[in-house]
Amino acid sequence: MESFSERLIHLRHSNNLTRKQVRESLDINESTYNRWENGSRTPDNETIVRVIFLLTNEFIRLNRVQAPAFACRTK
Repeated sequence: MESFSERLIHLRHSNNLTRKQVRESLDINESTYNRWENGSRTPDNETIVRVIFLLTNEFIRLNRVQAPAFACRTK
């Protein structure tokens, strides 16, 4: 099973995003994000959901596929 950091890097690469693009979209400072990618830290559950939402929406936008129902919900 992949670790969070391995999966994060894979998803970022598959969406052709830079660390800076992901970091800025999530409003996360550079050192925190770098710790996520090198595996020394893992974000809290709320932030993991934000990461998934960002990368899912980026995938949908780039590939022009139908958004899953959970990605369309708002608070």
